[in-house]
Amino acid sequence: MFKIKAKQFISLILIVLIFSQIVLAQSVRGEKNFFTSDVVNIYFLMLLFATIINRLLEYAKLLVILVNQRVGLLTRLSDALFDSVTHKMDLLGINYDAQKVREKLNKHVVFVIMQFGAFVMGIFLAWWLQLNVMAQVQFSMGKVWGFVLTGVLIGAGVEPIHAFFRIAQEKRKIKKLMSTLGDFSDDSD
Repeated sequence: MFKIKAKQFISLILIVLIFSQIVLAQSVRGEKNFFTSDVVNIYFLMLLFATIINRLLEYAKLLVILVNQRVGLLTRLSDALFDSVTHKMDLLGINYDAQKVREKLNKHVVFVIMQFGAFVMGIFLAWWLQLNVMAQVQFSMGKVWGFVLTGVLIGAGVEPIHAFFRIAQEKRKIKKLMSTLGDFSDDSD
């Protein structure tokens, strides 16, 4: 099994960040490229922190499930949700297995708590490290909202981060195309 030590891991991350700056130092035909070194750096940092938070929460989830089974940590919340859901299902005339509904609710309660924890950790990391993805991809937004959105993206995981950067890149392409079309319309006048 391949094991990597903390110093090796940090060295690897630094090498990737330095390499990304070297590769992106020049842009094609003098045009500003969407993937500047700052954007790539924040992208890698967001992916790194999203992965770390995801792994931490996998262990925290196991711990919460274990404690909940032994001590009933979330019993009051689960019972209140169970009563509310079963009352609604009774009103609608839906047949259900109470044990299965309770198990699914317990599972979803743990998931929601873990996801909320991921968002909080992501927002804290974004604020603490001053990671503002909105400023890097040139969306006008206040600093606080930039930190919050960056933190929510980090907490949401790797896939939303990839989707965000794909959307941001496409938006920049559309802006560039629209400005080019605007230049052509100005020439024809």
